[in-house]
Amino acid sequence: MEFLFTHLQPGSVVPFYCDTDSMFVGLTNSRPRTEDMTTEEKLRALYDPIVRPDMKDSWESKWKDWFVTTDSVHDQRKPGKLKGIMHRV
Repeated sequence: MEFLFTHLQPGSVVPFYCDTDSMFVGLTNSRPRTEDMTTEEKLRALYDPIVRPDMKDSWESKWKDWFVTTDSVHDQRKPGKLKGIMHRV
């Protein structure tokens, strides 16, 4: 969560539920997503619009270390990466 709070605009991410192995967050100001988008494109649609301008370079260099961005088994099974289902509410 600290990575998100450091890199995203204040108030743009709200944790709704967290425990030892999961979290559910609400985001503001995301772009629309479609079924034909890749996992990375969907994540970019969610997060890129709310990255702090002064943290863009840091975000670009680190965000793939924090999120599963591909369908590869290695990426999906890497400990510590945020994996998830991206639903619209």
